[in-house]
Amino acid sequence: MRLVALFLLLFFEFELIAAPGGSGQVEKVKPYVTSFSNFRYDFDSQEFNFRQDKILLGIKYQINPQLLMTIGADLLELDHNNPTHRRPYLKPCNIQYSSHGWIAEVGIFYTSQYDYQRNSLWGFRYVFRTMQNHYAMGVNADLGFRVSRRINNWLSSDFSFTSGEGHKEPDLSDNSRYALRLFLKPLKRITLSAYGDMMDHFVTETTFAGTVDYRIDDKYSVSMEINKKRNFRFSEGHQLNGVSVYGNYKLSDHFRIFSRWDYLAGSAKESRAELWNQLSLGNRFINGVQYTVCKFCRIAIDYNDWSPLSQNVPGNSFVSFDVEIKY
Repeated sequence: MRLVALFLLLFFEFELIAAPGGSGQVEKVKPYVTSFSNFRYDFDSQEFNFRQDKILLGIKYQINPQLLMTIGADLLELDHNNPTHRRPYLKPCNIQYSSHGWIAEVGIFYTSQYDYQRNSLWGFRYVFRTMQNHYAMGVNADLGFRVSRRINNWLSSDFSFTSGEGHKEPDLSDNSRYALRLFLKPLKRITLSAYGDMMDHFVTETTFAGTVDYRIDDKYSVSMEINKKRNFRFSEGHQLNGVSVYGNYKLSDHFRIFSRWDYLAGSAKESRAELWNQLSLGNRFINGVQYTVCKFCRIAIDYNDWSPLSQNVPGNSFVSFDVEIKY
């Protein structure tokens, strides 16, 4: 996977140098940067800590009206082999072709399961990760191919064929993940979506995610998602189920309040059920207020509380001051 990503990077750099616009200059090149910073006070340890959660750097190059190339890197992702350390990973790194309602992508891209919830539903990734990402219900980016189709104003879909191991892993096996997503907009203010994927590796791991979103322009929104993972991490009989409900309300041009509730449950074979349930069952509540400083900067103050259902597992609660810089 890293070799393919390197090839895309080199190809992109070559095109950027070799393909001038009509006036002799390269046109429609757009750099971008995103930074998430968190300053937290943990009530359990009674300690303050600062975390630079993410730094994304990249460039989008519009070769022509149909062809777009994107190359980016997350400089502070957790190392897959050593979760206590961070290292850079390419993400995204792809070529996209669009024409007559069709979009085809090849390379490393944000997965369908993750991207919609992050941007359109939850909308506060700099405060806390999405359910799929935080509870390991799916990878946020992967290497492969995806085709999307906008059928009409109320129906669209996409199909992806990926390595299934995420952008951090080399392609260790011949197995692949197949995913299908459908969007339905029956009314102006309501959007429904359904997502499913499957991957064979000793046993078949399957995922289902369904969402309901109700919103009135930019004023307020209420959304819910349901996630079900069967044979979690290719362990037969291990199930992971999650529900997340979130909403936000715009108080003024600068202030917005938001709230979120997560419920996570799991089940396993009897030999490991106790450990599995201790790790999986619980509720999370997030409540906060956001201040939009300008077009490129948002800050938030929020309270985050995790309450395991098992009395043998300690909970965790903290107050966080979060900053997003996005250009």
